[in-house]
Amino acid sequence: MRFANKYGVDIHHVIGSGWVQSHGMARKRLPEVEVRGEPDFLTGHAGAIIQEVCAYMIDWKGVVRLGEAMGLSPNTPVLCSCCSQHEFEVG
Repeated sequence: MRFANKYGVDIHHVIGSGWVQSHGMARKRLPEVEVRGEPDFLTGHAGAIIQEVCAYMIDWKGVVRLGEAMGLSPNTPVLCSCCSQHEFEVG
């Protein structure tokens, strides 16, 4: 799936793996974002979360720090944890 062409970021889902990730954030000198361990029926929601986190970082030119929680809505906190040097995971 691709979201908001103005961002130029693709969201990919590896079927059966529970892994959903962004591609294109590194070109903007921002970390790629991924969600791991999601059942296939929730990957659309995981992609939506990734879109929100990517849009926030691009629009506000800031990085969500590891271990930091951000709210997508009043009842939807997201915790960021490290995956690798250039990525972080939301979940």
